[in-house]
Amino acid sequence: MDIHIQTSETAARVLKDLGRAMSLFNRQKADELFILARAFEKKEKMLNVDYPFTLEPSERPDFIIRSGGRQIGLEITTLMAPQRAKAESIAAKHGIGLRHNQFGFSSPNLRAAEVKTRLQSLPPQAGLSQWTCINQETECFIKQLTTIIRSKTEKILINGSSPCPENWLLIEDKMGIGKTQETPICKAICELHVSQSSSCRFDQIILMLMGDKYSFFFGPWPCSD
Repeated sequence: MDIHIQTSETAARVLKDLGRAMSLFNRQKADELFILARAFEKKEKMLNVDYPFTLEPSERPDFIIRSGGRQIGLEITTLMAPQRAKAESIAAKHGIGLRHNQFGFSSPNLRAAEVKTRLQSLPPQAGLSQWTCINQETECFIKQLTTIIRSKTEKILINGSSPCPENWLLIEDKMGIGKTQETPICKAICELHVSQSSSCRFDQIILMLMGDKYSFFFGPWPCSD
């Protein structure tokens, strides 16, 4: 099923509508569409594509963009602290669909008091008390970021042998690290880029920060081989 995007003004709305419809039978692909929609909601032009363009859902990579004669493989993922993922998994097992951020548990549909009540209703053996806050040191952030890039590089460009001549990686940050960490992040990404051969690395990496209009773009690369 090809997705036709006509204008920048309608891109986010179209992707969200499709994400909601797809959530009934393919949650992972729906989440990828929601992330992509958030990218198009940013003020800056995060994805350098010409309109109209066609988006083809795929597996390796997640989507193929056809725009103005270009064919771009787009892989989408999230950067989430392992502790957060475990906390949400525990909550889900006990029938509580809550999200976890650096301040604790929350829900877009529940008030703070209701969230607290639900957590207090869980038995002590659920073990959620230890997840009240997450350590978000820069070192941990960079480690997770480089691990994801290596993993996606292997999946898409090495083992997957992407059919596209151009390949991008869009990463949504859910760890809550702000733009103040630009220098160490850029340094780490450039070092990783230099260590990879030219045929086995993404042409562009976009790091989309949580709750911020600012994003990092890598590529064309600011560091040389």
